Amino acid sequence: VYVRFFVKEPPVWLENRRQQRLQRREVRAPFFKIFQRGMIANTLNACWWMASGFVNNYSVVALFPSYLQKDLHLSPALVALPVTLQNAAFFLASLGWGMISDRLGRRWAVMIPAILCIPCAPL
Repeated sequence: VYVRFFVKEPPVWLENRRQQRLQRREVRAPFFKIFQRGMIANTLNACWWMASGFVNNYSVVALFPSYLQKDLHLSPALVALPVTLQNAAFFLASLGWGMISDRLGRRWAVMIPAILCIPCAPL
């Protein structure tokens, strides 16, 4: 809500939108369009990828500390270190891949880690 009301749009975006309105070629993407015949496969693929990402994230973020405490009988103090290191690594990786995405584009920023992880998957 804060971002919607208080963060201003960049001037370039506002000018582009103004020109599109003047020329009557403003692009609209209604919500239900993603469920039509030409887009449903892409929509389902995106849903599958998001679901798998949530499952992987949940297994690492929530289940791993539980495993360390319940099965390995580690104290909460000992569990805090790997969780803190994991969060720090995730934060730094997000910054790094964000910069790579800015330089190379989103497609390459997704494909490079996927290609690097394929040989690691069997391990």
